[in-house]
Amino acid sequence: MSEVSGYNKNVNNNVANRNQVNRSGDVAQTGGIKGSQRVQRAADQAAQEQQVAQKPFPTIARRMTPRDVVNQLLLLGVRPSSENRSLATKMLTYGLELSRENFDALEALLKGLPKTPSTEKAAILMITKDLNSRAGAQSLAEFLENNPELSKQMLNMLQASAGARAALSSAGGALSSALVNQLSAMLTSLEGFVAMLPKEFRDKIQKGQGFFSNAEVLTNMRAVRALISGVSKQVAEAAPEKNNLLSALGSLAKAARDVSQNLIVQAILSRPDGREDPALSEKFAYWQIPNSMAAPPQTIELLLEKDKKNKHRSVNPRRTKLVLKTETEALGEISAEVEVEEDSLDFRFNTNDENIRKLISANVDELRKKMETYNYKTKSVRVIKRNLDVKKFLIPALDLNDLTRVQTEV
Repeated sequence: MSEVSGYNKNVNNNVANRNQVNRSGDVAQTGGIKGSQRVQRAADQAAQEQQVAQKPFPTIARRMTPRDVVNQLLLLGVRPSSENRSLATKMLTYGLELSRENFDALEALLKGLPKTPSTEKAAILMITKDLNSRAGAQSLAEFLENNPELSKQMLNMLQASAGARAALSSAGGALSSALVNQLSAMLTSLEGFVAMLPKEFRDKIQKGQGFFSNAEVLTNMRAVRALISGVSKQVAEAAPEKNNLLSALGSLAKAARDVSQNLIVQAILSRPDGREDPALSEKFAYWQIPNSMAAPPQTIELLLEKDKKNKHRSVNPRRTKLVLKTETEALGEISAEVEVEEDSLDFRFNTNDENIRKLISANVDELRKKMETYNYKTKSVRVIKRNLDVKKFLIPALDLNDLTRVQTEV
């Protein structure tokens, strides 16, 4: 009797449990087939959502248009005026990211400077090199506009120094005789220093001691300008006939300033970029070297490509590109590009003079022999009819037609 009661109790418990399941589940309440369809649809929807989540968002790349520049300025909160659109286009051209930070820094740097293409280009270059000097931007703009040559500037300084010495000798009582003698000796020493620079440049390279540092020249130029400023103050109260001395000192101060600015710009252009665009892969160090072999003296422009694998962008002498440009009375304007790969050299000469092209071609064997004495092999020598623009190496630019707008839908 007890066994039957226990069985019934177990059955009742099972029925109660099943009824509890039916009340809390759609499958039991609505029927097995219909409930299974609902569950299957939910599973299919979950699978589809997971598949969409794993699928990458579509990316569209197309050519950038002026409208894209306007839209970007609007996103940055910058009024898309014609001036701002032009400035933004230049930023993109010279590899500077079009961001609000860069745009504000550029606007601050240009404040108070003339809005010329050269000034805007100079300011953009200053920002790419993480420099914030309005005076530096102005010096760089003047350099881009006037293409100054260091040799001619140094020649002008020598002539201005000689004029200042002559004016000192006739200064009379404007300055004490002791000061006149000291200034004359100083100017004579300066002239000797400047006159010997071309030889020192050449000797340092030939002896394999690296390249002449501009720091010593720049230090001397600053000292000359400071001294001239002090002397000019002393003679400013002098009689009118002493204006000749003031004029001579002013000419010397300007000549020293021109040389100083040239040296500063060389340092700016050689400085590694802090915000460089990876598309602008070639970066060069830049020097102007006085060429005393030419008459009148000419300037050799020398560029050396910096090591792409070095984050500090120093020059690797075994793997680099050398660009050299100069002008002589006999050869006219001529430039050479030399690719250096370990002990192998590839030469490319550029000139528009047909006679010079023939002269180079006729002396290829001599060039090969000369390079062998320095343990280099000459792989190729080409002569191209064109004039080389050094600024394209110093200030590389992107072709706006090659810029693309990459759009990803999120």
